[in-house]
Amino acid sequence: MYVPPECDLIKTMYQYGYEGDSQTSAKKKLVARKAELMGRIAAMNQQYANMGAQINALSGAVDNMEYVKRSLLGTEPEGDGDDEKTYSNIS
Repeated sequence: MYVPPECDLIKTMYQYGYEGDSQTSAKKKLVARKAELMGRIAAMNQQYANMGAQINALSGAVDNMEYVKRSLLGTEPEGDGDDEKTYSNIS
């Protein structure tokens, strides 16, 4: 079996009682991994906010259509008569 030299599979984080480059490289990898994960979380939070804004815009469009329908046709709003309308299950 061949393991490339840059692979961490057969390396230890550090030798007991010895502080050398291995600790620094392990720390760099951990810092880089945390930065990557935090970046992914930030991107997903942005997507979540954008989706919420889109849902609000579409909900407003549905409300507007209901208003126009009531105004032009004189019909009652659809649904169970509850004034509170929810168009998504996102809280």
